[in-house]
Amino acid sequence: MSSISIQTLKDYTIRLLNMSPLIGALSTYSNGFSVEIDQETQLILIIIQTPSAVPLTESLYFDIYQTLNVGLFPLVSLIKPNNMKLIARTGVDFSEARAFAYPYLNGTPQRLHINNLDHFIIKQSQYKVKLMENYFVDMSKIPVIAVQGMVGSGKSTFINFLMTVFNSFADCIAIDPKMADLTLMAQKLKIRCLTPLKKGNTDDFLNSVNAELATAVDKIYERQSLL
Repeated sequence: MSSISIQTLKDYTIRLLNMSPLIGALSTYSNGFSVEIDQETQLILIIIQTPSAVPLTESLYFDIYQTLNVGLFPLVSLIKPNNMKLIARTGVDFSEARAFAYPYLNGTPQRLHINNLDHFIIKQSQYKVKLMENYFVDMSKIPVIAVQGMVGSGKSTFINFLMTVFNSFADCIAIDPKMADLTLMAQKLKIRCLTPLKKGNTDDFLNSVNAELATAVDKIYERQSLL
């Protein structure tokens, strides 16, 4: 399926919202709202003029998300944020200085099929970790990744993948209080792993973790000063 152009995405988003009762009498015809597409960060921006006749609430944000998520599928897939994503706009009038932001992907997410992980890693751009065929995370911009799932859903497999990729371009340290899967992965990849001593004090383990984190923070500040 062919990809959608930025202008077509913008025009169709406007049409979806103009036809929707979500934002009351507001429309682009009366300059009630406007739409911008940030291609670099892959965000759809909905800019509602303020003061507004409708309350700009989290409920409205997610109602708009539902309309766009279905209306733009399958040429565009929206990534549902956990909370309302509101961004500031600079160089514009104060009435347009904020926007609802909706992350999107071109097309629909497709699973990766990796036959040779070592060969796959060589082909990747540094710091950009590919998670799906049309989706990656840029670790130079994202400081934290949380992995959550049911038992048997593949968390360990996914973490093994992440650790292998990260280890190809970064100094990795594993922290495993349970001394389980993460410890085994670290041994396999020859990554230093912090674990509690079998007969050690819990506070000793926490102190060693805090000391390691403090070293990392110092390194961050050192690099930041160079920038």
